[in-house]
Amino acid sequence: MKRSTFGLVALAFALVGAGVLLAQSVTKVYLKPGGNEMVLASGGKITVESGGEIELQSGAILDTQAGATLRAPVSAKTADYTVATTDFGKVLTTRGAGGAVTFTLPAAASAHAGAFVYFLNAVDQNMTIAATAGEVITFNDLAANSVAFSTAGNKIGAFAIAVSDGTSWYVTGVGAHTATVAT
Repeated sequence: MKRSTFGLVALAFALVGAGVLLAQSVTKVYLKPGGNEMVLASGGKITVESGGEIELQSGAILDTQAGATLRAPVSAKTADYTVATTDFGKVLTTRGAGGAVTFTLPAAASAHAGAFVYFLNAVDQNMTIAATAGEVITFNDLAANSVAFSTAGNKIGAFAIAVSDGTSWYVTGVGAHTATVAT
């Protein structure tokens, strides 16, 4: 694999300038041909100093000030919404919605295995998480179409996570909220 000394030096200066300390020789950190992937060779290490952070393309931030915690971006949706691949790793809420909100997941085949989205109902309205027919696995149902949080007294604070395995979406509620499964 060809390694560009100029590119490595530029990368090292860019990382150091952004508050990232390269703890090993820059020969252990290099860009793959094409320049779109950074590689840490065996023994290579990147250290983010206190107060530094790494921002992912999704907008999620690895915050070293808070003890290397991952902060997910939060986005409020007040009407029906089709989840995009750029929403993976985010928390989607219903804050401000005046009516029911349905979140429609993309086809599981278009999501990488391990892609996930959190859903939080912040209003006293129905919240539904839907997908392509038969792609939802949830609450003892291998071929559901949707999961709804619509039981009176169990809407506000309803929280769910959807995780793709590349074939299906596993949707499960978190906490003591009643969910209704539609097949």
